[in-house]
Amino acid sequence: MKTLLESHKYALDGPELFLRNWPKGTSLDPRLLTRLGVVAVEHLGAGAFAFRLEGRHLAGPAVFFLVLHLLGQGVELEVGEEARRELRAFLTLPPVALKRVLAPRSSLP
Repeated sequence: MKTLLESHKYALDGPELFLRNWPKGTSLDPRLLTRLGVVAVEHLGAGAFAFRLEGRHLAGPAVFFLVLHLLGQGVELEVGEEARRELRAFLTLPPVALKRVLAPRSSLP
């Protein structure tokens, strides 16, 4: 069964990414989640998780790096339409804006 990555940028409690059908034996490094701007992780049951982000501007980079990480672990992944839009917007940023988004944040340990 494919793992599904979806984005919901207008969720009431902040922009979120959803992962459904999480494969057993696959892990995410908490440092990676912190770097991606994830401020909360909620287990929704039945292998589904919601990742709340610091801000909507972090959805594109979060989708990009989660896709890279999961594909690197051999996960069969499907990316939802809204998450693909966020990814496309991130990948088409001008170089100056891309550097600003990817710059290290001082809030990290």
